[in-house]
Amino acid sequence: EGVDETEIAHSAYKDEETISPLLNGVIQKSVRTSFKNKGTEAEQYIILKKEFLNGEPNKAFEEIKDNNGQLRSLKEYTFDQNKGEFGIVQKTEYEYDDKGNLSKETTILGRAKSVKNYVYQFDGKIPGNWIKQIVTPDNTYKTRRITYFDSEEKPEE
Repeated sequence: EGVDETEIAHSAYKDEETISPLLNGVIQKSVRTSFKNKGTEAEQYIILKKEFLNGEPNKAFEEIKDNNGQLRSLKEYTFDQNKGEFGIVQKTEYEYDDKGNLSKETTILGRAKSVKNYVYQFDGKIPGNWIKQIVTPDNTYKTRRITYFDSEEKPEE
């Protein structure tokens, strides 16, 4: 008594791998990773995280990342006890500019759709970093202060 046993279950099926931590034999969560369009320019990395409460399904999140590791889509689900399945609550799609900065975020919550656009001001240095991120239509912003240091050359021995 008083000792908890944690077990990590690993399973693989086709191109999917699932990791599920169990506490005293009761599942706590599961994380399934898989690929879509593997080995192509359109390759996507899909992560499905399910959360459990007392061994029963509760919430789930599905992340889709592109071959650069950028988050492209996030879906949030809750478990409907009556239907015995997960139902989508919210879906968010992300778009990036050619420098890899977030440029657009589209969220669908029920029948409501909201769009946020991101505009950046850059510091003019090379390779260049953004110093102000403006979000419209919220008109909120983030400011970053970046300090650059000269690289020190090592003396030759």
